[in-house]
Amino acid sequence: SEQSIEFNLCISCNVEKGYYPKNDEIVEENGFIDCYQNLTKYYLNNNIYYPCYETCETCYGEGNKSENNCSECISGYRFLNDFDNDKNCYEMCSNNNYYYFDYLGQYHCTTNNKCPDNYKKISSKNKCIDDCLKDNDYRYEYNNECLEDCPSNTHVLDDNIYKCIDNLNCEKQGKYYSYNGIKCLDNIPPGFYCNNYSSLTIEKCHENCETCNIGPTENNNNCLTCKEKQMYFDLGNCTYNCTNGNFVYNGTKRCKCSTDISCQFCDEESKLINQCVICNKEEGYYPKDGDNDNIYPYFKCYKDPEGYFIDNEIYKLINSNEMNNIIGELSILNNTVISNDTKIDEIIKEIDNILINKYSSEIISEM
Repeated sequence: SEQSIEFNLCISCNVEKGYYPKNDEIVEENGFIDCYQNLTKYYLNNNIYYPCYETCETCYGEGNKSENNCSECISGYRFLNDFDNDKNCYEMCSNNNYYYFDYLGQYHCTTNNKCPDNYKKISSKNKCIDDCLKDNDYRYEYNNECLEDCPSNTHVLDDNIYKCIDNLNCEKQGKYYSYNGIKCLDNIPPGFYCNNYSSLTIEKCHENCETCNIGPTENNNNCLTCKEKQMYFDLGNCTYNCTNGNFVYNGTKRCKCSTDISCQFCDEESKLINQCVICNKEEGYYPKDGDNDNIYPYFKCYKDPEGYFIDNEIYKLINSNEMNNIIGELSILNNTVISNDTKIDEIIKEIDNILINKYSSEIISEM
């Protein structure tokens, strides 16, 4: 109408072109209204603009102090992203001070960049928090800070308490600490070994090992047992096939040397010099003391060699003094006189007879 044109107002807005009235200007004394397009700090509802909450530059709808419902913040305010789908805008703290929420949920800024008592600092977020576990990204607590991970030379004390302590404190509590700094441990877990018992340092075994007591080398996994059931144990290596001409031993998951019954394990080099890498102890074969000094790590393996006795799975030579002591002790034990001039193999047979008679009589007496 002429009157609306005179006041530069509308009788109704051109909704098709994206023009809408404000809710607080719809009723005018003369019945005319202002029409707006793409208003900030307002949201549309039924083709009418309503004001957003005061902290919002744009919003999803009606808001209040506890639920701003903002989609963008006004200048000097920001989203904290502390909570999923957070739509509240908070005033930025000046001079890089930290923000925090008190125990009533009220937002505050610190002074002098210091967090309140009983709060921990998250430097990358300029934030103070009463419990690091409340922040999914910075759960590890160390020196009154919340961190993404424990610092080097520190470890988590417990699975459920993400507090980092230095290695020395870990050791003082009699715990191991892991190679990657995850946590202090009561026991060495499968797939790890203690690399240094004086400092309780744990390292990872070769990936094929279930257990080991030393780390892998260039040519050997150094496993004690294998991780996968289908793997064969072949001289410390866990493989899917026996190597170096070895074969599966008696239907087990262990590989055995195929060229010599005295060998439990052999390789190409040991075969060339007719030696073993490990003696076949299951069949009673052991190395002699000092016999491999010049060919280590290869061994010549023996079974019941004359003039030797077994000590810690090594044949050691019986010298005359040791033999005399053995003869004397067993003679007294059995009231039998054995001449020192008797040949060694005859003495051993006599010793066997003495022991058999002694323990057979003891067994019979106990029955």
